[in-house]
Amino acid sequence: MGALWSWWILWAGATLLWGLTQEASVDLKNTGREEFLTAFLQNYQLAYSKAYPHLLISSLSESPASVSILSQADNTSKKVTVRPGESVMVNISAKAEMIGSKIFQHAVVIHSDYAISVQALNAKPDTAELTLLRPIQALGTEYFVLTPPGTSARNVKEFAVVAGAAGASVSVTLKGSVTFNGKFYPAGDVLRVTLQPYNVAQLQSSMDLSGSKVTASSPVAVLSGHSCAQKHTTCNHVVEQLLPTSAWGTHYVVPTLASQSRYDLAFVVASQATKLTYNHGGITGSRGLQAGDVVEFEVRPSRPLYLSANVGIQVLLFGTGAIRNEVTYDPYLVLIPDVAAYCPAYVIKSVPGSEGVALVVAQTKSISGLTIDGHAVGAKLTWEAVPGSEFSYAEVELGTADTIHTAEATTNFGLLTFGLAKAVGYATAADCGRTVLSPAEPSCEGVQCAAGQRCQVVGGKAGCVAESTAVCRAQGDPHYTTFDGRRYDMMGTCSYTMAELCSEDDTLPAFSVEAKNEHRGSRRVSYVGLVTVRAYSHSVSLTRGEVGFVLVDNQRSRLPVSLSEGRLRVYQSGPRAVVELVFGLVVTYDWDCQLALSLPARFQDQVCGLCGNYNGDPADDFLTPDGALAPDAVEFASSWKLDDGDYLCEDGCQNNCPACTPGQAQHYEGDRLCGMLTKLDGPFAVCHDTLDPRPFLEQCVYDLCVVGGERLSLCRGLSAYAQACLELGISVGDWRSPANCPLSCPANSRYELCGPACPASCNGAAAPSNCSGLPCVEGCVCLPGFVASGGACVPASSCGCTFQGLQLAPGQEVWADELCQRRCTCNGATHQVTCRDTQGCPAGERCSVQNGLLGCYPDRFGTCQGSGDPHYVSFDGRRFDFMGTCTYLLVGSCGQNAALPAFRVLVENEHRGSQTVSYTRAVRVEARGVKVAVRREYPGQVLVDDILQYLPFQAADGQVQVFRQGRDAVVRTDFGLTVTYDWNARVTAKVPSSYAEALCGLCGNFNGDPADDLALRGGGQAANALAFGNSWQEETRPGCGATEPGDCPKLDSLVAQQLQSKNECGILADPKGPFRECHSKLDPQGAMRDCVYDHCLLPGQSGPLCDTLATYAAACQAAGATVHPWRSEELC
Repeated sequence: MGALWSWWILWAGATLLWGLTQEASVDLKNTGREEFLTAFLQNYQLAYSKAYPHLLISSLSESPASVSILSQADNTSKKVTVRPGESVMVNISAKAEMIGSKIFQHAVVIHSDYAISVQALNAKPDTAELTLLRPIQALGTEYFVLTPPGTSARNVKEFAVVAGAAGASVSVTLKGSVTFNGKFYPAGDVLRVTLQPYNVAQLQSSMDLSGSKVTASSPVAVLSGHSCAQKHTTCNHVVEQLLPTSAWGTHYVVPTLASQSRYDLAFVVASQATKLTYNHGGITGSRGLQAGDVVEFEVRPSRPLYLSANVGIQVLLFGTGAIRNEVTYDPYLVLIPDVAAYCPAYVIKSVPGSEGVALVVAQTKSISGLTIDGHAVGAKLTWEAVPGSEFSYAEVELGTADTIHTAEATTNFGLLTFGLAKAVGYATAADCGRTVLSPAEPSCEGVQCAAGQRCQVVGGKAGCVAESTAVCRAQGDPHYTTFDGRRYDMMGTCSYTMAELCSEDDTLPAFSVEAKNEHRGSRRVSYVGLVTVRAYSHSVSLTRGEVGFVLVDNQRSRLPVSLSEGRLRVYQSGPRAVVELVFGLVVTYDWDCQLALSLPARFQDQVCGLCGNYNGDPADDFLTPDGALAPDAVEFASSWKLDDGDYLCEDGCQNNCPACTPGQAQHYEGDRLCGMLTKLDGPFAVCHDTLDPRPFLEQCVYDLCVVGGERLSLCRGLSAYAQACLELGISVGDWRSPANCPLSCPANSRYELCGPACPASCNGAAAPSNCSGLPCVEGCVCLPGFVASGGACVPASSCGCTFQGLQLAPGQEVWADELCQRRCTCNGATHQVTCRDTQGCPAGERCSVQNGLLGCYPDRFGTCQGSGDPHYVSFDGRRFDFMGTCTYLLVGSCGQNAALPAFRVLVENEHRGSQTVSYTRAVRVEARGVKVAVRREYPGQVLVDDILQYLPFQAADGQVQVFRQGRDAVVRTDFGLTVTYDWNARVTAKVPSSYAEALCGLCGNFNGDPADDLALRGGGQAANALAFGNSWQEETRPGCGATEPGDCPKLDSLVAQQLQSKNECGILADPKGPFRECHSKLDPQGAMRDCVYDHCLLPGQSGPLCDTLATYAAACQAAGATVHPWRSEELC
């Protein structure tokens, strides 16, 4: 926008060079051959900037046109001569902008003695609109308004009624409430106003005014739009002069630009009872409309819209903003011409500083006859057919020069013109006519610079120049360093805003970086486990352990990916992911615990979050969202906490944070441990002069203290400094060998200390353009003949498909829309994606995002659990006790529905002390060809196909995920099965409703009837729990078996005593106790009896009591209930 804005200002100042003169008055009755009438609506907000209104006047005649302009706002008039083939920009006083909802004397009147085209330009920095004006003979007395959407309450929907020389009595039937001339008018009211000659009534509202009817006693001009409309990018002022209902047509083609990666919005307005028929990308339908009704369609490049109606309709296209050629352009509004209004020739006037694009709609049989500026181009363009019509459409690049173009064809055709620039956009219908060509000038448009650089025009040439940056880090458990260098530790496990744009400077692109922390082992420290970057209407998420993958807009993709026409790239560089945005933000994450953000200097004092405000002063980095200075890191971090639905997240270790003893610190500072960082002749010495290693040493030592010297933590600490040096362009020596920190590489690859920054991949086009200039990185490099894909090295012939910026594996399926109505599959043989309509989700499922992924998910789940010694509760709520110590089928798919993925969940039980009770010692999940075992003897780890693994871990291409949540190991599959085990005694299995009546095992059949849950393996019902459990034995081992549950003859009286005392087990059912808010969701009586039973059989042991209380607490929280603190010095 900078170049565009500067050009407009320079052009406005140069208008006198075109013979502009000022006169005391102009005779308004001398109409000449052409007369136009307009006004300048409010652009953005009053205090933002002075307006720069202009008129862009182009010749449509072979004779010089004498044009006079009168601005009523300051009663000034101007005259200009427009010669054939020329355009003239005439500046209008800033006083012409109308602020507020009232009557103004602000009309602008244009007269010409020859045919001209007039466009009104209402410009402020980063918000501008170009509107094609209609001559007065095209005006009428009945209109229907359309005001596009916006997301900010500070910006308003608006329209204006401009009276001509005769004045007008105007009535407005309101579809939304307005306050006009200080009086409130609710929706449904008729607002009546009398306008004197050349008066203007501007109506504004935060409500949608679309469909409001305007009638006038004499012809008026009606302009409608929004002070700053917003959808997929930042906001932009949009206005369009409407046609009266008498000029509406019945057939329309609505295409959109190929650069729109999401959708634009087409609005259809009716003035009377109307039958509307549509063909929307091949999907047909019809609608019945009444006067004032407005219908909205989402228009995508692959799904043009063809409309027809039995009576006249009005159609407008609201461009919602997108990215084209590395430029983010903002919304525009354009009136779509009806097919009957198409012409054989058009004049196209480009606005300098913007990228000009034309959309041509022509009869398919006649496309070869199209010429632009006298050159035949029809056969050279890429045409897209409009389903259900005889038309096709194509885009024509017009460049950025200040030029008048002509377009001609052998038959009538339609033409829309677009001007796209940074933070602005406009679109208009072209004027029918013919004219000549003109010159150009240099700008940064189309110049692509690498991250950390920006384009600048120097000496008449555009080039890339370096831009200084600052880095913010979260690493280890986690240690934070702000952009201004302030260091602090914060152990919370919630989601937090790391950095986001907090300024109202619309010249800066909006973005946010979020991080979700998690416990791993010790509950006193946390680590970054999920990173999300939002920019350019996309969200990209990197999840710990999912090396080589990224979630893009809730869809899973392999790396690399390129979005928004290259403005947002995500790729793997060595062992880390890099999210790179064209405006200079670079986010790196190693899929483990090291996160870094680099931001250029133009964002100084414009950002906020855990990374601080980037103003050069670390003392004020603890600013909260309301501008207050937090007293400590915990309160500061809590203020930037995001609601991610994790009701178990914590603010940190509070007053129980771990610390190092002097002896521990001395030990871990040794040269073979963390001290390697500062060793003068060590592998990191080359970086010491550039980056102080002392902070990294302190963090490394602290982390080793917390985890008891675990080598993985040492490797993380050393890697953090190595990575920081690499970001500064310094490659350190081999530190992995002396530290015993080998980097595990996938098959068909080898480790290299200095490898390529962006290795060969299945999607080379998504790699940064400056790869060859990046410093080398350590990492795994694929062997010759193989390329990187999803954390693995695959033959180049095995690459999949690229679809909407995503890199898909052969056979991978994704959704093409946000409603789960269109499913697309990558064909590995053709490397093409084929899509099919699904008609939405199946019955019993809904389209939603769960665990970061868009999909069809069941509306209902069933949960089964085994806890204590062990007490089982089936999916249908049947409670029973079974004391077997062998291996049993807890739940499995039993073949009733072959369409459902097969799985098994096995539990292995054991005695602990008493021979009368048993406890769960291991849980094994078998799904998607993977076996995951969670065993009591390996706390914090799991066995995946008999190999011990740290958490988190994923297998089967992400279809099976294993991670830790609180005290539990969680095994989750892509088909909705979730199994948890606390490495002690409590196991749960959660299945979607699609498995109803298709399950078997100790958890029952999930048919809603608890009476038949003791079904034997061979059929029939078991006489008791012992026989039932034995029938589902899967494996045996020496000494295992099952016995009748121990007897507690006074169980009922003990339960009554505990209920009355409200102690021990009694707190479960205490109506004023810590579980009181859960009673309405989960009846505590069953848990109460289990608790007392365990207490009876194992007197004097606190473990069973605490296990039962913890089990009920977890079940309550899973049900969404609040559990108040129940642990104390005396209890658990």
